[in-house]
Amino acid sequence: MAFDFDDDLAAMFDTAEFAESATYTPPGTGGVSVVCAVLFGERDENADMGFAGAARPSPVARVRVAQLAAPVEEGVLAIEFAAGTRSFKIKQAVHDDSQRRIWRLALIEAA
Repeated sequence: MAFDFDDDLAAMFDTAEFAESATYTPPGTGGVSVVCAVLFGERDENADMGFAGAARPSPVARVRVAQLAAPVEEGVLAIEFAAGTRSFKIKQAVHDDSQRRIWRLALIEAA
């Protein structure tokens, strides 16, 4: 039996299953907003505290390259949660898989 990664990826990013609906807006003016599905979570990020470090949670989202071709740092990702919409600025965008199908977006909560 062949493994169909595309079907699994589609199911993972289905907003009726695991993903959240989001809208990406590039920084500056004149950019076109893009509606996409994201997997939202938090990862530990090291916080430098002088002589000792500590881990702190840092928001991260994953989005399919097929939906968001080129996210830009300082762009805004507005994610629609059941409790309401939260907006985040993109701190960093890197490919999260060897086939370059998924972006991992390091986020900062927007003020």
